[in-house]
Amino acid sequence: QQLIQADKLATMGTMVAGVAHDIANPTGLIKGAQVLAEESRVRLKDTVLALFEGDSSEEANKLRGELVTLFGELEKGAKDTILGADRINAINSAIRNQARSEQILSSVPIRELIDECLTVVGHRLKGIAVEVVCPDDLVVELIRPQFGQVLMNLLSNAADAIVEQGEGEHG
Repeated sequence: QQLIQADKLATMGTMVAGVAHDIANPTGLIKGAQVLAEESRVRLKDTVLALFEGDSSEEANKLRGELVTLFGELEKGAKDTILGADRINAINSAIRNQARSEQILSSVPIRELIDECLTVVGHRLKGIAVEVVCPDDLVVELIRPQFGQVLMNLLSNAADAIVEQGEGEHG
């Protein structure tokens, strides 16, 4: 039973790593398209607003205000899209780093590893304030995937304990 479970977990890890790799291409496409769309939005805004130069009529001012509002909404949407794509990239990178099967000691910036683990289990930490006190330049010799798994387990268990404690207090 343990061998079957270990094989299932290994297969699942390989599958997740493959999915993470496959997500990288469309995410890059989204980011590239967003850069082009942002440049076009800026040019369009400048061109459209230039049409109103010299016209200070009430009707022109009202239409100009509506257009500025619409361009502002487009800008906010573009920024949100970039944030989303950046988040996908961060999750993707963290998953790929944690899915590695290497079993060798290597020098690892521990803060980077902590941040990756927080990214992977971040969905479990919603509403929980997490403060990391660790020097950015601290490098440790360790087996990265194994230590990453330990950190993710600690974070997940801490999140579960906090949620259970909160339910106990309110439920």
